[in-house]
Amino acid sequence: MSKVKVMLDPVSYGQFRGDETKDCTVRALANAAGIPYDLAHAHMKAKGRPHKEGMAVTQAHSGFISYGLQCLGIYGKTATAKALRSLTIEGKTHTRPGMTLLRACKLYPKGSYVILIRGHATALIDGQIVDSHPQSGAASVVAIYRKG
Repeated sequence: MSKVKVMLDPVSYGQFRGDETKDCTVRALANAAGIPYDLAHAHMKAKGRPHKEGMAVTQAHSGFISYGLQCLGIYGKTATAKALRSLTIEGKTHTRPGMTLLRACKLYPKGSYVILIRGHATALIDGQIVDSHPQSGAASVVAIYRKG
């Protein structure tokens, strides 16, 4: 018997700019922090994100932290999680066991969050995904950041 794949449909597309690509970190920050897309874009550009390109997870982490989001934890044993663990986060490593996106949605039913999953960043607002496309509930969470 095969496992049923749970897809999490976004409740909203959220903020975006039509001429931009590979901007999931910008959209996630704009949506979770409740700021205009262009402000989030300028902030992430200052942290090293090239126009129409993705950014390294360590740069994204720096962008989220410097905007005032709090890192709640780094999850699992992926190479991406190891790269984040190499950074000092408020003097702690915040290492947590692996977690799926579906579990994160259930654990955080209230508030605004940026969730890094392998190869992507998405916003979670009051337990609902805000993104440009559905996400697999089985996606591995790498890090979670909370607004204020």
